[in-house]
Amino acid sequence: MEFSGSYRTVAEYLIAEMLERQPADVQQLLLRTCLLDRVNGELADLLTGRPGSERTFLELEDANAFVVSLNAERTWFRYHHLFADLLRTAWPRHQPPRPLE
Repeated sequence: MEFSGSYRTVAEYLIAEMLERQPADVQQLLLRTCLLDRVNGELADLLTGRPGSERTFLELEDANAFVVSLNAERTWFRYHHLFADLLRTAWPRHQPPRPLE
């Protein structure tokens, strides 16, 4: 989804409020997993290069932070579709620059 016009202003506000206020490790987790339709802790740990992703997802879900568990065991998660769209919009800006060849 592409945000434009007044929606772009709202999207920028929400990114600032919902993403950029998170600790750096949570931001990295959200951005590195936002392209997936569903994710579990083990996969997120691989993508971020650090342990503890499942605990973070559980904490985000408990805080009603647009993370939803997909099974009774609370091991698979997805993002609310609007939050996922916002993360995907923010994703390119938060990637490290590629070295020039």
